[in-house]
Amino acid sequence: MGAATSAPGSADVGRVRGLDGLRAIAAFAIVFHHVGFQSAATYRQDFWGGYLGRLDIGVPVFFALSGFLLFRPIAASVLDDTPVRPALDHVWRRALRIYPAFWVALTLIVLLTSEGFVDLTGGVTTYLLVHIHWPTHSIGPMPQAWSLATEISFYAALPLMARFLRPWLRDRDRAGRRNGLFVFVAVCALVSVFFRIWVLTLDTRWTSSQVLWLPGTLDYFAIGMGLAVARVGFTQGDSIRGRLERWAGPAGAWWVAAAVLFHIVSQQMGLALGVETASWSREIARQAVYGAIGFCLLFPLVFGAAQRSMVRTVVRSGPLEWLGTISYSIYLWHMVFVVHPVEPLADLFGAVRESSLWDYAG
Repeated sequence: MGAATSAPGSADVGRVRGLDGLRAIAAFAIVFHHVGFQSAATYRQDFWGGYLGRLDIGVPVFFALSGFLLFRPIAASVLDDTPVRPALDHVWRRALRIYPAFWVALTLIVLLTSEGFVDLTGGVTTYLLVHIHWPTHSIGPMPQAWSLATEISFYAALPLMARFLRPWLRDRDRAGRRNGLFVFVAVCALVSVFFRIWVLTLDTRWTSSQVLWLPGTLDYFAIGMGLAVARVGFTQGDSIRGRLERWAGPAGAWWVAAAVLFHIVSQQMGLALGVETASWSREIARQAVYGAIGFCLLFPLVFGAAQRSMVRTVVRSGPLEWLGTISYSIYLWHMVFVVHPVEPLADLFGAVRESSLWDYAG
């Protein structure tokens, strides 16, 4: 089979500290987002409801992180003309990372709770993580699994990207290859935007699932992909790399910008508080703002790492990095404890439900 990801061939494909901490923050954003739905706090017409409704920003952050981490070795292999990992090896590694833990969680949730599948097709497609391609199965016993299905689509697309990019850019010099990679990433983002506009304006029974497909979310991955190209494409000592390091230095300023954008998308854009969609133009604007937030969070971690800042200290801290390493388990299991609390958590959840936060009735 064809190429997938590269063996390290560029000088800058090592571990980037802080990304695990950011992953932990994204995971807990999703947890609180789902708590908001289940408690009905999201639907309060008050200050906090808007914020809870927009904490799904954690998913775009996950996608941007995947775009950076998984496209970076491909970019390095294209730029440096280094050997690439066989596609079967790439697929096997990704499958082992995702499927076993997912299968265990999904099976136990179906066996031990009231959650179930619509029909046999729903069960098979969900276990294979391709269920988002059927409008009747896109949300199943583990609602958050839609994003895993999108991730799987991205993993499957990576070998195709590598197979296309390497021969297309092979005859160029390194700068030409880098520019070609930036063009490719920009095209991916534009295709995603136009695909989403298309499906939202058509507004068919397929729309709610189509917006979850890889073409509808590829612009989020493209944020990380673009940063990956910049990271490996501009080497230490390059003037552009120097500017990127300086611009990214004040990490706190970038995260404040992300917070301001989050406030705007939560309170100022008139978006639906639930799963309903707003007008197609507002949905496209929301996606653009989400992407900008993801960039503001990720950029100062990818670059400017040598400069001290409170943000970097926090996301590199031991506890947050540890939470980042178990974030997949948090993501898989949190919803069942929110929706189906078990002893000894039942009394705690019952007390919370009796509080004003859970009492909202309309």
